[in-house]
Amino acid sequence: MALNIQTLNEKQIDFYNFSIEKYNLFYCKTLKEIASIYGCGMSFIYNFFKKLNIKGLKNYISELNGIIYTKKSFTNKMFDLNIKEKFQNSLFINFEQQIEQIKNIEIQENKIVLIKKILKNSNYIYGIGFGHSKLAIKDILSFFEFLNPNTIFLNYDKNIDIKHFVNQKSVIIIYSVRLVNKKYLTIIKELKKIENIKIILVTSNRNIDEELFEIVFYVNNPMKYQDFFNMNIYIGPLNTFLMFNNYLKSSIYLDNKEFLLKNKKFVKETIGWVDYKEAVDL
Repeated sequence: MALNIQTLNEKQIDFYNFSIEKYNLFYCKTLKEIASIYGCGMSFIYNFFKKLNIKGLKNYISELNGIIYTKKSFTNKMFDLNIKEKFQNSLFINFEQQIEQIKNIEIQENKIVLIKKILKNSNYIYGIGFGHSKLAIKDILSFFEFLNPNTIFLNYDKNIDIKHFVNQKSVIIIYSVRLVNKKYLTIIKELKKIENIKIILVTSNRNIDEELFEIVFYVNNPMKYQDFFNMNIYIGPLNTFLMFNNYLKSSIYLDNKEFLLKNKKFVKETIGWVDYKEAVDL
């Protein structure tokens, strides 16, 4: 029986990926021990089984055996291919990862609706990110600027009092794959002291305190489940955010198409990607 993971929510998908990565645990541990290692309650696993029509642990182990065997067979086949074929198969895996990203985003469509509503009702839009996250947040902010000129990237400095820099009735969007950088924790702590603001977090870390944020949107971290050292594929973390960015941009564009097409700067930039002559003065 093929498992229909499209019925799972984001946390259940993460547990499914955990099962594949740590499948040996399911042979030697009880469900209670597995729940403790993963960091969830027994009821979470029972609901996970119910969603997939799994009768119990033994039944799930049987399904895992089939999944692991298929993956190993595919991996072994790759090592028998020549370099060109290996590269082509690696690209195929990359494509599969992108499909999984889209599925994960679609599962959270209700959050996309809420994010758009918050953006529309905010006087100011701020973005925060470091490293790869910084590149991604700047990409989405550049699109928001066409709809709200009060769109600002917060180039955080520990010497800046962020409480006096951020205006009320604003939304702060934070991008971080792992959310382990101490800077983020300091920033969030300071932002929580400001009245009448909303904080949106986009991350793959499912162990954070969701109560700190208005919305937590979960993106996949494909790097977490790939054996890059034994397979000819490397998917960087930036890709995770760009898939989300493009989905959100498209949804916002459809809602505001008439307005955006009256924006000369937006039209000129868009045409400039097709006709390079139009991009000279951008």
